[in-house]
Amino acid sequence: MTFYDTYLSPGDLRARRSALTPRQTLHSTADKSTQTPPQILPNLAPVRASPATRATRQNALFLTGLAGLSLAALLTRRSLRAKRLLTPSTFTPSNAPLPPVEAGLDAFEALSLATLSTVSVFATGFGAAAMWFDIADAEDLRERVRWGVGFDVYGGEGGDGKVDREIEEWAREVMEKRSWTDVEGMKEEVVGKLMEIEARERDQGKGEGKR
Repeated sequence: MTFYDTYLSPGDLRARRSALTPRQTLHSTADKSTQTPPQILPNLAPVRASPATRATRQNALFLTGLAGLSLAALLTRRSLRAKRLLTPSTFTPSNAPLPPVEAGLDAFEALSLATLSTVSVFATGFGAAAMWFDIADAEDLRERVRWGVGFDVYGGEGGDGKVDREIEEWAREVMEKRSWTDVEGMKEEVVGKLMEIEARERDQGKGEGKR
């Protein structure tokens, strides 16, 4: 099985293939004369997380973001307070030594605080969105895509994503045949392929309408 089939394909297809693989191995090791045709398995639903696991995932991401924001705010406050203490007051004599300046360390500290704050904000936002839209795994996102588009874009009822595989193979052929400098040629092939797919889908829609 490829990397796509193992990790990136929809959960119902992964469950169906994982249930079919042991039977295929058993048939391959048996004698050909005693082999029986493999049974067509029904569309198996992907294993979904329990409500407790879903709530734990959503709350963990949101609370982790809040904890990161609190830590970033505390560290930023301590850093600014330390820098303010080193600043001479208004009536300090001019012959007093200047506070040491460590530009590299100050830059690294500022970058670290900014990175921590940014990651914490994104984690809080993603956690809040997951709680609001009730999203806990990739299957929830696929369901949202199916609901938004209006049809199953991941291969239909237990299909193997024939159109997606065809587009992937065609894109690989285009990238191997065309160089990165031939942009116009790539654009023409992309437009031609899209028009071909659109015409094919239109013909299929007309055929289903006649039925």
